[in-house]
Amino acid sequence: MRLRVHFRDGPMWRWCAVAFGAAVLLAYVISYLRLPFADQDTLLYTMIGQPLVTQGVLPYGAVFDHKPIGLYAIYGAWNVLLPLPLGTYTLFALAAVTIMAALARGWGLDFGRTWLGLVVLGAPFGVLSGNAELAYLPLMFACVICLTHENGRMVLLGGFLAGLAVEVNYLAAPALLLPIVYALVTCGQGFRRGGILLLGGVAGLGVPLLPYLFDLHAARDYFDLQHRYLHHYGASSGARLKTVCWFALWMGCVSPVLMQRVGDRRAGLLRAWAAGGIVACLASGYPFAHYFLLVLAPVVLMMGLSPAGQGGTRWRLLPLGVLSVIGLYHDTHHNVVLARQLAKLDIAALHEAIGNEPVLDIEASHVPFALAHLRSQGRFLFPEHVRRLYGTGAAAYYSHELDYAPRFVIAGRTLCPSSGDMADICRKLADRYVALWDAPGVYGYRVYRRRDFQGNQDL
Repeated sequence: MRLRVHFRDGPMWRWCAVAFGAAVLLAYVISYLRLPFADQDTLLYTMIGQPLVTQGVLPYGAVFDHKPIGLYAIYGAWNVLLPLPLGTYTLFALAAVTIMAALARGWGLDFGRTWLGLVVLGAPFGVLSGNAELAYLPLMFACVICLTHENGRMVLLGGFLAGLAVEVNYLAAPALLLPIVYALVTCGQGFRRGGILLLGGVAGLGVPLLPYLFDLHAARDYFDLQHRYLHHYGASSGARLKTVCWFALWMGCVSPVLMQRVGDRRAGLLRAWAAGGIVACLASGYPFAHYFLLVLAPVVLMMGLSPAGQGGTRWRLLPLGVLSVIGLYHDTHHNVVLARQLAKLDIAALHEAIGNEPVLDIEASHVPFALAHLRSQGRFLFPEHVRRLYGTGAAAYYSHELDYAPRFVIAGRTLCPSSGDMADICRKLADRYVALWDAPGVYGYRVYRRRDFQGNQDL
């Protein structure tokens, strides 16, 4: 009887719980580290960023995406510094989380609690996938820290960091607006500090764009493509309703933490940051879970303002804790399934068959291009980009590209046969090309070779 009580209430039970939690966390992290990517967006950022960093090819001279130049510079630099075939984006995420925790320590918060909170509580929102939020959250946090200082140089630095964050992802603008306004209203000398912030912000926005001064044609192309694409990027009413529902659910899970009474003036600033984050999430119009990291980051920092166990903190964490357990299981399972799907893409055979020949992508995923290190004939690799930019003229765009007679074409598996707007494209493929093989799965594709080009005779 004594042994039973000791196991339930004493240190043995706690050690067992800690060991189990550590095993779950380890399995969760390893499931990410064994993947070349967990979120397909990161591959596209690298495909643009590496030529930018290594060859000076400005966006969007090689491949198109609609994000600002700062994002590609970060991903390009990271993949040049750490060109690993597996786990590189997860290591990027862990590095970003470590920077956040180090900033928190300098702000008087606990390093370990911040680091563990972001990794574990961020599981439902794909924190270890290393998506764009991990690239600019440290910049946002450093900006928020600068806002708490009265020194003019720190305020100027805060504005500069805010501008840099916006040049990494435009969602940083609405996310930072409320904490900046809160700081200006509550810290005094609002007009003077506002002017200094604005000056720093303009500098932060301008510095990443300086290379375009030496290539005005690339600058016009950069802004024109962004404007055209974002003009058609708006979500449907159904997607916006889904966005509101999901973010309302997640906000309900973190609200108990945000509503706790904390005798610290930094709490108001963090609440304003969380509110700005939810504004940015809703402004996006899409229910992507990783957007919610803009809200979760100040929530985790808010937890650090209260000593452990004070004022019913534990029960306030219950909804977010349950959500995190679900996220840990979901992400681990998803990563195992994704690893199996990627094994079916036959990337080695794809690279061997095509080599360095230019390839035309017709509504296929960019994933096989990135993993096989293929050279694209055009700059549109994401399946939706051409349709959003050209609308009903998408088929005409692909027909024009086919007239250049690329030796290889990679198309979506469901593209042909087609009786719709792509019927003419399918006829051209049938007349001029021979299908080599299909690769199944969510990133599946079909490879075509031009009939008068023999290529690898073993295929």
